[in-house]
Amino acid sequence: MLSRKNDLSVGLPLPESWTNQVQELLSSIYRSNLELHNRFFDICARIFENEIVLIVGVFHVLNTDLSPTTLFLSLDVQNEQKADQKMLNLLVDATGIFLDQFFEASEWDEYSERWTEFEHQKNKLFYKINRENVALTLKAKELLDGDSWCNKS
Repeated sequence: MLSRKNDLSVGLPLPESWTNQVQELLSSIYRSNLELHNRFFDICARIFENEIVLIVGVFHVLNTDLSPTTLFLSLDVQNEQKADQKMLNLLVDATGIFLDQFFEASEWDEYSERWTEFEHQKNKLFYKINRENVALTLKAKELLDGDSWCNKS
């Protein structure tokens, strides 16, 4: 589903306090761009047995029905390894690379449904960028399976 490696697993949510912190951080860094383009961020993060996934949706403020631009970032986690602050910081920093390019472009059209590998700070990460409204996907999954992918109401 939203994971690169675990299509059937729902994983575990990272603490809502962390996702809120990321949202506040990104919103403060990109405040002028968000205001200029009438956008806001929606953040979701999950940890699986062997990966962490961070999802950042960029939505239009005035019309949330418009398809957002959504970045998915995946970082491999070794067996028994726990997500630590260094890994989380790496994901947030890598998000900035995408957001810088996104807000510099007059018309963003670099969408890719395929997971693409890239290196950042000597770490291997994977990303995909699409128009998926993850909030709707998660709500549908919650209704069908009774599972809340992100701890949001």
